[in-house]
Amino acid sequence: MFDYDWGFQDDFMGMTSLDISHLPLHKSQELSLTLTENNVGTETPMGEIIMTVTLVPRSIEEKDVVSGF
Repeated sequence: MFDYDWGFQDDFMGMTSLDISHLPLHKSQELSLTLTENNVGTETPMGEIIMTVTLVPRSIEEKDVVSGF
């Protein structure tokens, strides 16, 4: 994640990952993800991002993969 600096270099704010395999289809969920320097999660947190996500497959094939069929 980077901030946006108009006219200047954007600053690194941390990284995280999101495991979509545990998200239900077509249902919005609010998630809180910890930002770390290298995404290992063993370091001191650099911050937190809160977002609402909804998993919506783009095709029938993707729906089968997400559903585990």
